[in-house]
Amino acid sequence: MNEAVPVKNKPLERTLTVSFPLAEYKATVASRLKEIAKTSRVKGFRPGKTPISIIEQQHGGYVRQELLDEAIRRSFSDTVREKKLRVAAAPSVKITSAEDGDSLTYDATFEIYPEITIPDFSEIEIEKYTPNVSDKDVDEMLDRAKKQKISFKPVDRKSKEGDQVKIDFVGKVDGDSFAGGSGEDAIFVIGDGQLLPDFENNLNDLVTGQSKSFKIVFPKDYQNSDLAGKLAEFTVTAKEVSEPILPEIDEDFVKSLGIASGNLGELREIFKKNIATEGEQRASNKTKDEIFKIIEKKIPVDLPESLVNQEAQQIEKKMRGDLEARGMKSDEVKIPQEAFKEEAEGRVRLGILIAEIARQRGLEVKSDQLKGKIEEFAKGYQKPEEVVRWHYEDPTRLQRFESLLIEENVTQLILNESKVSEVSVDFSDLIGDAK
Repeated sequence: MNEAVPVKNKPLERTLTVSFPLAEYKATVASRLKEIAKTSRVKGFRPGKTPISIIEQQHGGYVRQELLDEAIRRSFSDTVREKKLRVAAAPSVKITSAEDGDSLTYDATFEIYPEITIPDFSEIEIEKYTPNVSDKDVDEMLDRAKKQKISFKPVDRKSKEGDQVKIDFVGKVDGDSFAGGSGEDAIFVIGDGQLLPDFENNLNDLVTGQSKSFKIVFPKDYQNSDLAGKLAEFTVTAKEVSEPILPEIDEDFVKSLGIASGNLGELREIFKKNIATEGEQRASNKTKDEIFKIIEKKIPVDLPESLVNQEAQQIEKKMRGDLEARGMKSDEVKIPQEAFKEEAEGRVRLGILIAEIARQRGLEVKSDQLKGKIEEFAKGYQKPEEVVRWHYEDPTRLQRFESLLIEENVTQLILNESKVSEVSVDFSDLIGDAK
């Protein structure tokens, strides 16, 4: 059996020649066909009495291919395990010899994970962020709670920022309508940022019943490439203009937020605790992000192209799913694959670094640690015990929690070993960083 041969100009790509005997494969094929014969129903024969030659004609092709693929996967897995190769993605396989009928030889081309040297973390300086929560943060949360209970009242005046407008609109490019360019009884709040700024600005100074035509140019980086950079003409008709009505912060308002006593002081205390908890989480995430940025700079990594391509496809798939959820036809949006490459490379690079630090330093996820993480997540549901049970029914459902815990373990390791200085950050700044 040959050694894995590096591919020229591709530092992580290898080619490996593998041979294995076909006796077990042939026996498995024969056994599978006999099993199929036991239950097959073929016209002219009693159930289970169909000659094996006919079963071979009807099912032999796909059975042989399925079992051959399985045998190749198994032989490849056994070979790379024996040679201690850490394979990044499934190989491409080219069968080179099966002439004697007793053995099969193939070439497998694949990428391996890069060899990485983990630095001495004691030489790294880290800023650990802690949240600073003030009464101003509580006031802002109260304001947000008021806005969540906002109502709108029709008015007989010109529209302005903050107003809600109900409109009909028709848009055309080069005199032709386009997908998503028209609507009836569409409701928008001016200044919410739901719309293109030039379109939204033209919703100001409208009165009920008024129609208005205007032109806008779609941004060059507009998500629909068919419209990007093009001039469009819109006609809008205002069907209703309404002004916002904010509730008073009184006993009824406090009760509406679940505080039975209606006591504002009690509500503020609860808000402050919630902000502190969220602040701790955001500060922790900010610390983790900064740590990962530092290790990305300090540790060079060759990236397996196969993993980058897979990640880019996942990013595109999610983006197109988001577009569909917003009512757009994603197949009408033309985006080059290169648009996802930089983000994909970043994700793959960080994933490899985290996994490699965890592997070299033995940072395994402990069972009680995993259970605690899932139970914490399940608290947000009505029946947390059922949520926990559901996750443990399928090991794949545990993977995202395991990944989070590995990140946390790596972060804590680096904090424990590096030079750490604490930095207090206002909660409002932590919120801004997350946007």
